[in-house]
Amino acid sequence: MESIEMIYLRTFSDHEKQKAIDIFNGLILRGPDTPSGIKLFANHELPNDLMIFLHWNTIGKIPFKSLFGERLSTAFKDLGWITHSVWESLREECQ
Repeated sequence: MESIEMIYLRTFSDHEKQKAIDIFNGLILRGPDTPSGIKLFANHELPNDLMIFLHWNTIGKIPFKSLFGERLSTAFKDLGWITHSVWESLREECQ
């Protein structure tokens, strides 16, 4: 099953935003409990907002908040407001 774990961070200031980017850039993606992909996005209209997407390919498992995602959310908790959620793929369309 394919799922996306989404961590939305609204930082308190430019300084906290840069700290969050530095934390993201220092991530080590190794081991069995790491996502198959990870991306960081900045909001074009809200300059202090960041979104991290953790992509998971799991076989036969129900989507979950991962330990990796929980640790990342904890690392960001002092930098701003956080929302952490999991989304599962319902349909994939190929062209």
